Amino acid sequence: MMDFSSFVDGTLAILGMAAVVMMAGWTITSHSSTVSAPENANRDHRALDQEQLKRAV
Repeated sequence: MMDFSSFVDGTLAILGMAAVVMMAGWTITSHSSTVSAPENANRDHRALDQEQLKRAV
């Protein structure tokens, strides 16, 4: 026979499992919102790195 504390523990366990499943589903279905960078961003960054390396040597 279950007493009240066992009932509360079981209910909390079930609610916890439901919350985990819902969070997992939300994480899987959510889309990241990334900011796109211009095409020449990598080249500009490499040029800046090269300048800094020349000054450091």
